[in-house]
Amino acid sequence: MSTDVRGAVAETTEVARSEATNLTQTAGTQTREVLRETTEQARSAFGNVQEDLRARANEEASKFARSLHDAGRQMQAMAQSGAEQPTIATNLMREGAHAAERLASRLDEGGVDRVAADIRSWARRNPGGFLLGAGVVGFAMGRLARNMSGHPSVEQRSFQSGSRPRDGELGAADGDARRDDQHPADDGESW
Repeated sequence: MSTDVRGAVAETTEVARSEATNLTQTAGTQTREVLRETTEQARSAFGNVQEDLRARANEEASKFARSLHDAGRQMQAMAQSGAEQPTIATNLMREGAHAAERLASRLDEGGVDRVAADIRSWARRNPGGFLLGAGVVGFAMGRLARNMSGHPSVEQRSFQSGSRPRDGELGAADGDARRDDQHPADDGESW
């Protein structure tokens, strides 16, 4: 009877091992399937968002191209009105009109993708110029964001509160910084 018990235990152990192996394989297969489906859905969602953004960007590019065409026509008319005596201003106006028309035509022909490809191509040929341009654009965007953020600068806070700025707030370049012991009447100015 002990051999029957041992045989039953061995058989039960073998069945449990087999079932555990099947369960592990099934869990691994299902995990891989869930991972694959999740990856496909993420790619699909990313593709949809990318296409949506591209469509919106092309719509905005089309609007911008119309504005550029209008601006180009206006600048060309201004340049032609001063055509009797060509000056630097009329030449700049004419060149600006041509540049606006070229950019508008590129936007009309290929949309944002073509302009982006042109920029990438130019950046590969002129990396220094591209980096300089990117720095200038970054600086301008930072200034724009700062001015639009609603946080007043030191000069604006001082003006709004009516208080006199402290030493170093405006800096020496402004020529308006005074020492705390200096009074406005010392130099004849009034606040």
